[in-house]
Amino acid sequence: MSDAYRRAVDSVREVTRTEAYEPALRRAEEATRDLVALVTDARERTYEGFDETGTVAAVVDGAGGVTDVRISARAVRDLPADLLGTHCRQAVTAARLAMAQSIRASLDDVAAEPVDWDAGAPDPLTVWHDATRGLR
Repeated sequence: MSDAYRRAVDSVREVTRTEAYEPALRRAEEATRDLVALVTDARERTYEGFDETGTVAAVVDGAGGVTDVRISARAVRDLPADLLGTHCRQAVTAARLAMAQSIRASLDDVAAEPVDWDAGAPDPLTVWHDATRGLR
């Protein structure tokens, strides 16, 4: 559990058992801002991945949307045209995997309980949304 999460939980517990609400609420608000900053940072980043040849690159945003695909001149020259799509898909998958690994690191830091990574979720964003739903 991250320090930000622990501080948020501790502050809320303090508010419920003390009459000094104002300082405890300020600490809870600060800890909540720290948690939101962690989530916002993961969402605002971009992630890059490459195909198996390293000649096709893809960039995805923090939501997994493809923002860029770059096909090098070498890929155009050396790869058969009917395989370019496959290589683009490999690059996008690698970029989304980089995104998922970053999200996993963030989740491990902010989640109160360990995240079950073997749950077979079809999309790493599903795990992210499920684990952070209670933080809203």
